Amino acid sequence: MNYDKKMLKRFVSYYKPHKTLFFMDLIAAFLMAGIELCYPVFTTRVIDDYIPNGMLLSIMTTVGVLLGLYIIMAGLNYFVNYW
Repeated sequence: MNYDKKMLKRFVSYYKPHKTLFFMDLIAAFLMAGIELCYPVFTTRVIDDYIPNGMLLSIMTTVGVLLGLYIIMAGLNYFVNYW
């Protein structure tokens, strides 16, 4: 048990100088996971509601939102992969 604590302290000591970057990377990864969950919700709404009712403005708005989310996701993905 004591060996595990020493090993954990040693492991944490490597991240101590970089803890801000570590937390930024962790937050970026969580945001990416959250954005990934938005795609099926928006797609389902477009397919089930907007297309059958001919709501072209809503379709275009949703496409714009999805494009924006995709661009944000690309930036977050670059950040996570770079660091």
